[in-house]
Amino acid sequence: MLLPHAAYALQLDAVARDNNRRLDLAWKYADSLFSDGRYREAEAVLEEVFQTNLRVLGNEHPDTLASMHNLAVTRRYQGRWDEAAKLQVQVVESNKKKLGTDHPHTLINMNQLASTYKLQGRWKEAEELQVLVMETRLRMLGDEHSDTLTSMHNIALTRRAQGR
Repeated sequence: MLLPHAAYALQLDAVARDNNRRLDLAWKYADSLFSDGRYREAEAVLEEVFQTNLRVLGNEHPDTLASMHNLAVTRRYQGRWDEAAKLQVQVVESNKKKLGTDHPHTLINMNQLASTYKLQGRWKEAEELQVLVMETRLRMLGDEHSDTLTSMHNIALTRRAQGR
């Protein structure tokens, strides 16, 4: 019900384009569009959020990386896997450098990249990432943690898809 109001508010020039409140509203608006399956519309808003974060905060700020990740996922859902993978690789590399390979955000982004690789038929690369994520979670969280079990499940799905 509120999407038309959010769209209208985002079109107003009364609020600066790099204002935190406006970016927060744009992010929520795009998330709602994405949830409705309106990926192209969501992408346009997410692109604006990403470009603003990039300009204002820099390319390694957590908000910039999160908006880049969301943009990549939106492109992946549209079948634009090469574009999605390119952005996801940047997010993973920045997270590794800034947060380390053991950080939960890095692991989540590595897992998302592996999902995109699977869609591209890049099975070996997908499985290598998934195994790395699983081994890290196993070491950090133990063998009964839900994230570790999810990682094991992801590897099993990748191997099953290959007939292994």
